[in-house]
Amino acid sequence: CLQVTVKAVIGGSVVLPCSSTKDDYKLQDTDVHWRHIDSEIVYGIIKGQVSVVLQDRQYKNRVETFPDENNRGNFSIKLINLTYTHLIQIRRLYS
Repeated sequence: CLQVTVKAVIGGSVVLPCSSTKDDYKLQDTDVHWRHIDSEIVYGIIKGQVSVVLQDRQYKNRVETFPDENNRGNFSIKLINLTYTHLIQIRRLYS
């Protein structure tokens, strides 16, 4: 995923884009980790499957995804009802 800067407002929502740059990836071999400043887990995909077991409670019911797009290499997420804390850096790690 390419690093991009997005703008949002408190109380609003924002789509955080993430698309695979690989041409021949396999969803079942794909891990994507969305983290807030490298620690709090926002959202995860492990071996192609959604994993919210360790999701930080401040992101519960605040993350929308586009699962139909995962097969096309699109792992973007939408954060809703943003707070000030959410507006600080969120990183995604893709492998």
